[in-house]
Amino acid sequence: MQALSELAPHLPPDQRGPVLTQALTTATTIDQPYARARALSRIARHLPPDLLPQALTTIATIDDPHYRAEALSELAPHLPPTCSPRHSPPSPRSTIRTTGQRR
Repeated sequence: MQALSELAPHLPPDQRGPVLTQALTTATTIDQPYARARALSRIARHLPPDLLPQALTTIATIDDPHYRAEALSELAPHLPPTCSPRHSPPSPRSTIRTTGQRR
């Protein structure tokens, strides 16, 4: 992933998109929260606007809040207003419904 993030800015625009799409797809398959966050952090600044929602969705799947915040802090400066928290996908924690009853 480091090699792709370093190579991406030097690629011609017609090759950059497919390479970054593959890098993002690869990042989504990483099981370890730290490694997934690190991979996303490395490619975040290079992602074209059409891949930012997918990156945000992938970040939301990182279970560890520290690593999720790390990746989000790298992606956030590149997000358009339409990807603000009210437009972003729900975090895994916010999708858990509670009944309010103690068991």
